[in-house]
Amino acid sequence: MKSVLRSATLGDALLALAITGVPAAGADATPSASSDAPGGNVYAATNAMAGNAIRTFHRDPDGSLTLVGDTLTGGTGSGTFEGSGNSLVLGGVAGEASPTNLTGESRFLFAVNAGSDSVSVLRARGDELELVETEPTGDHPISVTVSRGVVYVLNASASNCMGPAVNPRITGYRLSADGELTPIPGSSRPVSGGALSGCTQVSFNPAGDALVVTEKTADVISTYTVDKDGLASGPITNQTSGMGPFGFTFTQTGRVLTSENFGGVALQGGAASYDINKDGTLAPISGTVRNFRSDTCSC
Repeated sequence: MKSVLRSATLGDALLALAITGVPAAGADATPSASSDAPGGNVYAATNAMAGNAIRTFHRDPDGSLTLVGDTLTGGTGSGTFEGSGNSLVLGGVAGEASPTNLTGESRFLFAVNAGSDSVSVLRARGDELELVETEPTGDHPISVTVSRGVVYVLNASASNCMGPAVNPRITGYRLSADGELTPIPGSSRPVSGGALSGCTQVSFNPAGDALVVTEKTADVISTYTVDKDGLASGPITNQTSGMGPFGFTFTQTGRVLTSENFGGVALQGGAASYDINKDGTLAPISGTVRNFRSDTCSC
């Protein structure tokens, strides 16, 4: 699985990374360069078919990593490449969280298990991780997001969110202070592209009142409004400025920054930006800004 923050490989398993102990990302945030800056942890999901695990590395102030160990999620991975982002995020019952905007509380780690159709919650205590719960989701979850105690999972239905019988959906849960998940009745919603979606990522906006799902093959961005009870309404189908929306993030003011892979065409990759209107629709700010690279997937 790919992470918006960063991705890496370990054997044949693709890892999604989440980092603690860093400042919030956004328009005004810059990492500290001080030699006595606090360290933190790096977490990597193995996505292994025999048993998905979170690999913990301690991060020293100079940026060097030391392996701590593995913690099983209680589920299994797909064991294959998943074109996705946000398969591993930090968060809690207060504040918004994604791999690139670690604001608010980060007591819990959330990991999807694409092979066993579940999402796991682990409690972070220093270098230690403790499995709290593994909750069933829909088919083949590939991405998860959390905001103020509400968790949504993107269920791709199949690897790379493509196939004749594919029916990708988002599903919501309420998070307790103890880290347990309770399904939100009526929260399961389809994504716009259906069997041709190629869905990649779900994320809350910083305000927590909207969800965004990018769909690279259908070439649309689905958005949903979210009420005070965590119930999503939608999808709203938004046409893209360019082609092939993939990984994305938000500025501190809530604007969407998304990468565009243009179907993997050589040197055509780029990025685009949008505002989210009060009704959940997207308003383009800039069209494609090319980086003259191929198959751009992270932002």
